[in-house]
Amino acid sequence: MALPLAGRRVLVTRAAGQATALAARLQSLGAEVFSLPGILLLSPESWEPLDAAVRDIARFDWMAFTSQNAANQFFARLSALGVAVDALQRLKVAAVGEKTAALLERYGLRVAAVAPRASAESLAELIGPEVRGRRVLWPRGEHAREVLGERLRAAGATEVCAPVCYGSGAPEAGPEATAAIAALERGQIDAVTFASPRSLGGVMEQLGPNAVERLSRCRVVCIGPTTASACRLAGIADPLVAEPHTIEGLTETVRRALG
Repeated sequence: MALPLAGRRVLVTRAAGQATALAARLQSLGAEVFSLPGILLLSPESWEPLDAAVRDIARFDWMAFTSQNAANQFFARLSALGVAVDALQRLKVAAVGEKTAALLERYGLRVAAVAPRASAESLAELIGPEVRGRRVLWPRGEHAREVLGERLRAAGATEVCAPVCYGSGAPEAGPEATAAIAALERGQIDAVTFASPRSLGGVMEQLGPNAVERLSRCRVVCIGPTTASACRLAGIADPLVAEPHTIEGLTETVRRALG
């Protein structure tokens, strides 16, 4: 029996090192996968805001994570500072998405709250009633939306400390990216996946002035509504939204669209 995505070509745009899981799932369904990373993860301009928060970790009541990138970068910095995970055990920990929660648990934390939807809005709604009079540490990406901090402050949090733990930029196009761009130009890509507005922006920058026209030739599949909204604002009509907002959901949405 033929695999559901046999003969289909899918473009994955996650950062290098993050695309492997999605690519493997798509390949297991028979797809030929191209890679065009839209994001290059970078260290922040300064570690001092995060370092200061870590040194004063005892003042916080909650810690919130809105991405796996933030979790990985936070714990890498914790290790660099020689701070044991035990120092965090008193805090209540909240996460956006089951994947981020599972990652935090692998680092040794017990996650007290997991947002039912993979969005900052959902996390704010979940823990908002718990943070009145409390201090929250939110390690975040440089370009993270401010919505979580704004809503937690509005809910009565005494403080939301939001140090940047990673930045991002557009990667330089290597041979793999050149092959992906050429396939797009020839109309040989059936679907393209986006996991964040930043990855969309990075891909469009690499594709140049004809980016929207090239991307509109294939089905555009987004991991969540925020990314889909960014697509529409960029001029890409009718992006599909994964349900649930996970890599598994992204894979299944591509399967349904092309299978």
